Amino acid sequence: ARGVSRTDSLPATHNPKLTSSFALLTKNLTDEDNNYLDLSLVECYRRFGLTFANATLFDVSGDYKPAPTIADWHKILSEGPDTKHLAIPLIRFVSGSAAGMVGQTNINRDAWYYVFDVSEVPEELREFVTFWSTGFCTDMAQESILTEDVLIIDEAWILVGGRSTPEIAGRVLELAKTIRGYNGILITASQDLQDYLS
Repeated sequence: ARGVSRTDSLPATHNPKLTSSFALLTKNLTDEDNNYLDLSLVECYRRFGLTFANATLFDVSGDYKPAPTIADWHKILSEGPDTKHLAIPLIRFVSGSAAGMVGQTNINRDAWYYVFDVSEVPEELREFVTFWSTGFCTDMAQESILTEDVLIIDEAWILVGGRSTPEIAGRVLELAKTIRGYNGILITASQDLQDYLS
């Protein structure tokens, strides 16, 4: 299976991304909150039979097992008295206006290219969705160093400016290094040169 050959742990690399992106949904997270978020994700994966071992991501036929969704994460956060407040920012993804955005993916992982259009995403969620779209593409690029992948982010300022966080901006820089390390190219675009200078 594709992800098994990776030397890093896919679930372990997703945890920091999820906790970082959570800060795009709510402000003033404490270190304690971040620790609870991390522990809740570990429990979420465990309930789906997933551990930090990449082999647990696949079934006996080599296909990806069903993965937890934000709704599953919300359920776990809602169960604990110390984490109930952390479940609140996820409500819109479970029963609110964004509920249709976070189900099981139906993306064809063998496609030659992917296009994620965030133009219709509510502005307050655009950073969150853009961050996760680029994260998916980065994961795909890391599946093989033999392919020459190109990741194009239009209006990249969404991730490095505006309402984004320094941690997210740092992850975009890390993303660029990761893509290059896997024989890929990162291209960013903006209508305003000032976006690259701010």
